[in-house]
Amino acid sequence: MRDKKPVDGWMRSRLGQLFELKYGRSLPESARCAGPVPVVGSAGVVGSHTTAAVKGPGIVVGRKGSIGHVTWLERDFWPIDTTYYVRLVDSRSNLRWVYQLLRTLNLRGLKRVPGIGTIPRCWEVVRLGEVVTSVDYGTNVLTSDDPQGVEILGMKNIGDGEVRPGEFSRGVLPDKERAELLLHRGDILFNRTNSIELVGKVGIVRESNGDDLSFASYLLRLRTDPDACDPWWLIGFLNDITTQASLRRMATKGASQANINPTSLRSLVVPLPQISEQREIATLLESVRERVVKEAIQVAMLTLAKTRTANALLSGQVRVGVGK
Repeated sequence: MRDKKPVDGWMRSRLGQLFELKYGRSLPESARCAGPVPVVGSAGVVGSHTTAAVKGPGIVVGRKGSIGHVTWLERDFWPIDTTYYVRLVDSRSNLRWVYQLLRTLNLRGLKRVPGIGTIPRCWEVVRLGEVVTSVDYGTNVLTSDDPQGVEILGMKNIGDGEVRPGEFSRGVLPDKERAELLLHRGDILFNRTNSIELVGKVGIVRESNGDDLSFASYLLRLRTDPDACDPWWLIGFLNDITTQASLRRMATKGASQANINPTSLRSLVVPLPQISEQREIATLLESVRERVVKEAIQVAMLTLAKTRTANALLSGQVRVGVGK
């Protein structure tokens, strides 16, 4: 369906281009006065009141309890704080048509998970410790200039959900550590101790380029169970703004630093689609990342061209309008 051309006279549009969902307003039973205005909860009308919060006709969608239940109201109404109400943003949209559309979207096939939000009912909810095979501390070896040493990556090598070898220290690892603490493609590094703004920062190892890479002791390395969890999907989840906020709340706050230990990290609640869906999600996210990288390169090239042009013009090396 998604790849088919629209019927003649129709156009494709995202829901957010047609309408927005606005939060309802709290109205406890003790504050209601029986009247002509319907009070609407997640499952439909739950009472009445003398004054309205929203002008009708309108649509109310359950966001807690009966998630996704859609209610149509002919007259002015009061949606309570367990609901959303619909506000059109495109004057070409018909409210009654939007109501029928919402009823076809299987919104009730969703469930709400504390700390995560609304997810499909078919997704599992697990602890992070159930889908990783190890959560390891990094090395404490002293750094040196020994060319036999391996690259020791730190927080400065983590950015935008990626591990970026480049600026690094070196260290000579004992044989046991060398066998256990070298990084491989798909490993995830997690910043376990830092300021509250930086604790929880994560990055995935894309390629080691044949180099021996290890990581500092203030980082943790996560390795996923390949049969249960795709690392490229997991890095997307861990790097999500909602998950990052949850991690900061989880952290133990000290005088100048915050810390998340492996036990706490393993307890993080994780939504888990089937492995095939995880991989499809990861592929889509990767395509977006590649587009962002390409756009960033183009912006950098245009910025450089602008700087050079401005220097040439402002220094008189290139003259314009002379002799006209």
